[in-house]
Parts: sequence; C-alpha cells; structure tokens
Amino acid sequence: FGFSFLVVSGNYKDTRKNKNLLPFFLKKWNLEKKLDFRESSLAIETEFRTETKVLGFKEVTVKTDKLLKGDQKITQYGQEGEKEVKYKDTYKNGVLFSSEIVDETVTKKPVDEILSVGTRVPQPKQTSSGGGSSSGGSSSGKKKGSSSSGSSSPSRASTEGAPEDLQSKVDYAVNVSVTAYCSHCDPSGVGSSGVPLSKGSIAADKSVFPYGTRIYVPGYGTGTVVDTGVSGNRLDVYMGDQPDESACNSWGRRSLTVYVLK
Repeated sequence: FGFSFLVVSGNYKDTRKNKNLLPFFLKKWNLEKKLDFRESSLAIETEFRTETKVLGFKEVTVKTDKLLKGDQKITQYGQEGEKEVKYKDTYKNGVLFSSEIVDETVTKKPVDEILSVGTRVPQPKQTSSGGGSSSGGSSSGKKKGSSSSGSSSPSRASTEGAPEDLQSKVDYAVNVSVTAYCSHCDPSGVGSSGVPLSKGSIAADKSVFPYGTRIYVPGYGTGTVVDTGVSGNRLDVYMGDQPDESACNSWGRRSLTVYVLK
C-alpha cells in the first residue's frame, strides 16, 4: 500500500489515500515509539531575590598641626557599609537562563578611615628671667621654660614626707623648683611628646625626668611628664584651661620636695 505523510507541528498528516491504514502501519512497525509526534512545551518562570552586599570604606589622609611632624594617628576608624541588591532570575524548564539587577538600595553608608599626619615643627621654648617666690606671687611659670635659675640636676631628698597612701609607690624624692603654666600661656594644647595637655600634665627636663615619669607634687597632685621646656631642677605643672594668667600667678614659684612614683 503506497502512502506518504507529513509531520506538521508534531502531528502526522496523510497526503494520499488510504488514510485509515496509516495508524495500522505505525502501530505494526512500532513507529509510534520511534517518532515523537507530541508538541514540545517550554515552561518559563520568573523569580525575584535580594542579596546584601558589603560596601568598603575609603582611607583618607589629612594633615594637621596638632601633631608633630613625622607623627601620625588614626583619628577616625573606617566602617563598612551595606547595600541591598534585587535580582530578577528567569528559569526555562527549571534551569536558570538569565539574571539581572533590577534595583540597588544603600542601607548603611560606609565611614571613611581618617589618618592624621603631623606637620607641626616644635618651636624653641621661650625663657625669661625673674626672681623667685616660695609662697606665690607674680613670678609664676606663665610659659613653659619661663625662668630657670640653674640647670643642675635636682638633689635627692627623704621620702618620709610622702602621703601615706603613696609611701609604697614612691621610687625616690627630689628637691625642685615648681612653676605653673596653662592654656593662656601655651595655646598649642599639645605637649612636646605629642600628648594633648590637660590637668595633670607636667613639663620637665626629659634628661632628668623622661616622658611618662609620674610625679606627685604637693599642692598639685599626681601628674605625668608629657612636655619639655624647662631644665635641671625645674618642673612646670599644667593648670588646665584658663582665661588668663591668674591661676599661674597664684601658684607662683615654689621650692618643693616632689616624689617620683614607680
């Protein structure tokens, strides 16, 4: 039996006579299993998803005259930010076909990290001469390194006069001349060591009292050497922020036994 057929869109069509015989021979020759006449289908699905991304921070360098030249300090630590990214994913027959960004939102802005680099060049300390006073008066320190009647090293003294609560902490005692200075006398606000000045800061000859030396000064309290500008058996105690020189003049120049702590 002669016949022919076409496959159109997955369906067979007999183009000649004997149409009723086509299914018979397809079944007889087992062609129904060999030929797929089913129309193929394409399933397309779309999904949206959101991811959180990390935003890095910038490192910024700034120059400042509040630090000595050559010194640097991180004055603001950096913080990472975050953003939410929304994606549109397209799947074909269950397989990811494409992915595109449809929206981005910054939920947390990053914070720059700031590195301060010093530019200040230390200036020679100003000195002036003047008479001394053991109980106060106008001949106070006024400026670091104000007057220095001598540059000799301080003489050792007995530690018995130290307060009872400091007896076990005293390393040794020395006799020195003590003056005072303040923000009005030195508006820089920073000691020669680079440490900001505050109540408890002491200026000294660092060849006698190195930076970081803790000293108990009767009438003033315990302070730390963070500044220079005086020499030998001299100390200059910082009186904090003052509108004028009154506090320094009130302190005057005092000959005292001070106690260096361990």
